[in-house]
Amino acid sequence: MITNAFIASRILFSLAFDRVIPAGFADISERFHTPVKANVIALIGAFVFLVATAYNFLGAYVNSIVGWTSVYMIVMLTCTLFPFIKKDLFESFPASAKKRVGGFPAMSIAGIFGTIALLVVFYYLFNSPVVGISSGSLLGTSIVILVYILSFVLYFGAKAFRKRQGLDLSFVFKEIPPE
Repeated sequence: MITNAFIASRILFSLAFDRVIPAGFADISERFHTPVKANVIALIGAFVFLVATAYNFLGAYVNSIVGWTSVYMIVMLTCTLFPFIKKDLFESFPASAKKRVGGFPAMSIAGIFGTIALLVVFYYLFNSPVVGISSGSLLGTSIVILVYILSFVLYFGAKAFRKRQGLDLSFVFKEIPPE
């Protein structure tokens, strides 16, 4: 759970840094050298998850697996499609990242296998008589779906808001930022 709180605070930081959410969440404390506001929000989320887990451990655990698996599914699909959608950026990668197998990008092959593996995980998560939708975890699955819907609303709402301020958020995601 602590690891997830760290991940959540870093996601909040990056969203604020990219101006999707208020920039204040990207403020770094001079004293602690960390994004304290983002850490506090992540801590509150961790406590909510802790309470949910205390009352329904298996349901909360399985739904967190559904959530994380769906996130990795997005990564695998992106890995599969990236060399075709962002050809110029892909071609700028080092040679080791542009390897091909039979003329097909190795990155895409890995993405296809990852996607298949995650679809198998989804199948068992949704069809298990113990933890699947038939066992009453429809509420938890609905929450995971709601998180995705709210994420889209947040992003596109922020994009429209920032556009009115003269900032086009689509430019933020054109390249990977420098280290």
